[in-house]
Amino acid sequence: MYPLRSIQFLAELVFPGQQWQLPDLQRLHAKCFEREATRYVNFQLVQGGAMLANPSQQQGALSAAWILPDRIRLQEQLTGLSREDFEKRLDAFARTAFAELKIPHFAATQFAVQSLASPRVAQDAVDLMSRGVLGFTPQDAQEFERPPLLMGVRMTFPTAPVDEGQFHSRIETMQRDPKTIFLENVGVFRTQIGEGEAGRLIAQFVQTYDWLREQLLGFVGRCEGRYVP
Repeated sequence: MYPLRSIQFLAELVFPGQQWQLPDLQRLHAKCFEREATRYVNFQLVQGGAMLANPSQQQGALSAAWILPDRIRLQEQLTGLSREDFEKRLDAFARTAFAELKIPHFAATQFAVQSLASPRVAQDAVDLMSRGVLGFTPQDAQEFERPPLLMGVRMTFPTAPVDEGQFHSRIETMQRDPKTIFLENVGVFRTQIGEGEAGRLIAQFVQTYDWLREQLLGFVGRCEGRYVP
């Protein structure tokens, strides 16, 4: 198994449309601030709702939660938050939102995981993707007017009896780092979740994360196993 470096976790919890009042949003922020798992320092009104966020000194980093008219969105990008801590944040925030905003249920959910991995043998990720994954021959590559800077594959996987989510996956090279592979998995779940079932959100996020770690990363490993530099 390759070492995996996750760079983004995202959760979207969709519910029947609501019209929020400022006191409700402020009360939610105050309740979230009381717990380390859901603590956001800043509060800002946005169109139809509010954005809670933590300041960051790293360029491109984002730690935020949006309460919008029809969904809650949690995003951790380049913050170094671990998978386990994101699960705690997701669970605690959802339970707090149910209690403070009186959301009737989540009608659908979506999760995204983005991670980076470095091949063990290949020194050039584009070449690995070209020959090891896509099966291009050197002549195939020469037929292009100029060599590609990026290369990748996209796949969609249907729901299954065990994994209830539909998965949309990407495996791509990175222009700024030719020795690194970018992996993304988006899990879409259309199961209604009530307040007493908030724990199911973690199970759905775990399915999304594990598909990337086990299935996508395993696919890359098998392709590299057949790859001859």
